[in-house]
Amino acid sequence: MKSKSHAWLQGNFQQDKRILALQERLALYYKQTPDDMSNSKALKYRLQFSKWCRDCGYTPQEIKRAKAQEQLDKAQASLRGILNRNPRGTL
Repeated sequence: MKSKSHAWLQGNFQQDKRILALQERLALYYKQTPDDMSNSKALKYRLQFSKWCRDCGYTPQEIKRAKAQEQLDKAQASLRGILNRNPRGTL
């Protein structure tokens, strides 16, 4: 009998649906709160996001990891954009 802990070695890796849901909700939160939004209005969205996280049982560590992943994704997309505009790699 094969161990479930080694399922990813056989190519059976699947992303955790809870984490995907958190990442999608976090992306929506960022989309709803642009940088030029007033702090009071942005706070409303922040409180809604925080309540959703609590109601769904996410830990602070899971939320921090999702935020870090979101920032990494944005940085990578920005870098890809720069490299696509300048394929020779000179800035």
